[in-house]
Amino acid sequence: MSFPPYCHYKHSGIEWLGELPVSWQAYPGRRIFRQTRMPRADEDEQLSASQKYGVLPQTLLMRLDDQKVVLALEGIDNFKHVDEDDFVISLRSFQGGIERSKYSGCVSPAYTVLKSRIPIHSSFFAYALKCKPYIGALQSVTDGIRDGKNISYDQFGIVGLPLPPLEEQAVIAAFLDRETAKIDALVEEQRRLIALLKEKRQAVISDAVTKGLNPNAPMKDSGVEWLGEVPAHWEVGPLKRYVKNFDGRRIPLSSEERGHRTGSVPYYGASGIIDYIDEHIFDEDLVLVSEDGANLVTRSTPIAFVATGRYWVNNHAHILKPQDGRNLFWAERIEAINLTSVITGSAQPKLTADALANLRVAVPPSVDEREQIEAAIDGCRNASDPLLAEAQRAILLLTERRSTLISLAVTGKIDVRGTANVLPLPVDRARARGLIATEIIERSAHQATFGRVKLQKIVYLAEAHAGVSEVEGAYLREAAGPLDREMIRDMEREAGALAGVRVEQPDGVGSAVTYRLGDRRGTRRQELAALLGDRAAKFDKLIEDIGTIGTKGAEAVATLYAVWNDALIDGDTPADMEIKLAVLSEWHPEKAEKFTINDLQIWLDWMRRHGLVPTGAGPKTTTGRLFA
Repeated sequence: MSFPPYCHYKHSGIEWLGELPVSWQAYPGRRIFRQTRMPRADEDEQLSASQKYGVLPQTLLMRLDDQKVVLALEGIDNFKHVDEDDFVISLRSFQGGIERSKYSGCVSPAYTVLKSRIPIHSSFFAYALKCKPYIGALQSVTDGIRDGKNISYDQFGIVGLPLPPLEEQAVIAAFLDRETAKIDALVEEQRRLIALLKEKRQAVISDAVTKGLNPNAPMKDSGVEWLGEVPAHWEVGPLKRYVKNFDGRRIPLSSEERGHRTGSVPYYGASGIIDYIDEHIFDEDLVLVSEDGANLVTRSTPIAFVATGRYWVNNHAHILKPQDGRNLFWAERIEAINLTSVITGSAQPKLTADALANLRVAVPPSVDEREQIEAAIDGCRNASDPLLAEAQRAILLLTERRSTLISLAVTGKIDVRGTANVLPLPVDRARARGLIATEIIERSAHQATFGRVKLQKIVYLAEAHAGVSEVEGAYLREAAGPLDREMIRDMEREAGALAGVRVEQPDGVGSAVTYRLGDRRGTRRQELAALLGDRAAKFDKLIEDIGTIGTKGAEAVATLYAVWNDALIDGDTPADMEIKLAVLSEWHPEKAEKFTINDLQIWLDWMRRHGLVPTGAGPKTTTGRLFA
């Protein structure tokens, strides 16, 4: 089947949808779905809604999530019947959207069940009712009622929904099934890579702390069954011989108490940081070991880790101070121990202080050898951390792309009927940079003050403020503000290849750089829209706002933003005076020659009026030391 292209659009009258293809309709949810309260049938199996899996039989959900689900044994007479392809609203719909049921069964009265009033393809609405812009619209009409209450049908009913022609619904859903499956496969590859990297790293570290660094060292029987053979020169003894226990200094705080003591100090529990409060108990690096919890058995996260700086510890983690000061060695040495034989309790596994203190460990008698092993552990981590970070970043970009693709397809912003023009996966960084640069240059080249300096500032703010992480800048604190020279050269080159943009520097090297537009102006905007998705509005506003000020103003704004944002990333909340002084005295010597305190305050006020307020997201600038 062939379809006419989306050449013409109309405004839907619904804020989150914006413009729609002229062949589409848009209606409030109540016009497309009705609420059904059909009582459960005798043969109905109990269902439950899950953001990850949709609506499933609870017995299946137990197997998929390896969790305990409470099945209703009585009082189910008022449960509601659900047919296959009905939709279910749960409390979690605030965060993850409304779920389609692929099963027939029954749900508790807490759920709202939706049945279509008109012929639809439920697979299309399975995407539409879970896309980010729709969830945001749903949240806007249900604000303030999230504690213990579900979204009502009346609230759902006033939020508008797109309604493409029936045939197009099927085509869009099929396209999204195909493309999201590709993305999901890539995400799963990255997750497997992360698991493999972690497994290999832990194997290397475990081998170092249990066998040493010399693979040819003579071995001896440790005399402890679970320890097996150890290097012949190592000694075997209880852990308490090597560490001091500081459990007596722990102070638990209830969640209510922590709610009144918010701050930036880490509050540790059994498996790491669980909150942040206003004060600390400890101000030295120590080793923490889980005292209780299922993680002692499952070991899904480390049970021994190093806490650094100032922090607070509750009564669910043991606190150890190694006498030799080799915290990392001892954390990994404890982590490598199989604790099965010393853990008590089944419902709530527990590692008592006595059991921990009397654990027999094999270690090098020399502090120097322990230090060498610790250095090897550090080296192993330093080698694998960049690979892990890159895989995590790839997952983030792919997840963002999946969400964006769904939003654009279900709102008709991209035409996916037939052969859709979809960006390669994962996103090509060079191409993404070229698309961003092309859009900024094409929309700004008419300004008398626009050139390379202004382009640099807009690109930094696009990544830090608008979340355009695809440009992947590494920004230095340069004289004119945050700058990545290699990135800008890459962007100019790609803008030339994509849209014919030419770089001009009529007065020679060292003079101002401007841009001349090519003959392919505007040809890449649809591709950019597919890349940006929900971030497009913030990106557009940024270009417009910076377009109203000169180059010097753009420099001031980008530098103030970077100083402020860097501080937030570090956990600080600087006052205006701290931000201004850091710009003038700690960024670059030229700043004090260009700006006064009053100048910078004017630009801080301008930033607030235009919503350019950092949140501690995005890249941190490097070189120099702010707030020293």
